[in-house]
Amino acid sequence: MELEKQAELYEKNAQSDIVKEIFTQMLKGDNPFENFAVGLNEFERIKKLKWHQIKVKVMVSINVILNEEKNRHLKYEKSFFK
Repeated sequence: MELEKQAELYEKNAQSDIVKEIFTQMLKGDNPFENFAVGLNEFERIKKLKWHQIKVKVMVSINVILNEEKNRHLKYEKSFFK
């Protein structure tokens, strides 16, 4: 459950970052139509990058939890067989 909440938070933050980046790109230059096209291209690029970052963060979180469980289990086994 906690991982789902973290993933949702990462996704919301990534979406905010994407929107900021798009508007920043669109405000640059003199031609609003060209800026819009550039903004859309940036949106796709950034969206892919942010989604990859979210997946990596979730996988790292999962690995940390699995390692903690593994260590807890090993400690239990050692104490059991003493």
